[in-house]
Amino acid sequence: MELGFKSNIRYFSKYSQKDNSTKKAGHHLEGLFNDFKLHVRETIRVLKTNYGIEIDKEDIKDFEMYCKDVEKLTNIFHSLDKSSDSFRYPVDRNNNNSFDYKETINILDIKELFDRSIILLKFTTSLFEKYIILVDEVEDSYIHSEMINI
Repeated sequence: MELGFKSNIRYFSKYSQKDNSTKKAGHHLEGLFNDFKLHVRETIRVLKTNYGIEIDKEDIKDFEMYCKDVEKLTNIFHSLDKSSDSFRYPVDRNNNNSFDYKETINILDIKELFDRSIILLKFTTSLFEKYIILVDEVEDSYIHSEMINI
């Protein structure tokens, strides 16, 4: 999920006109997820404001629906791994076990949320590509015309 968030942030930062730095969130899924949503929502705003491109309401609705599933999953991961180290190391910095082995979680629920989360992370760029391609064409055309006028 971390890499999916970072990849999407990098992609959408070109269009959101926001800094694409993912360093401040590090490995924390909550921060990366918030940055991901910010970049997508800012891209929607920039497309409308700067280019007059309206995103279909159903596309936005689908995006928001999948975000709810991702939020549930990131909340579960955060409750299990507040420092974003538990899944990497068997013990914390104080040599305590990373997990309390008395905790029980439903892996099937997590898998279902994960599968839905992957849909969002893999296909958000594809969903917005039909809008963004117009921006790229406008930008390329502008650059080309500027080169001719030089």
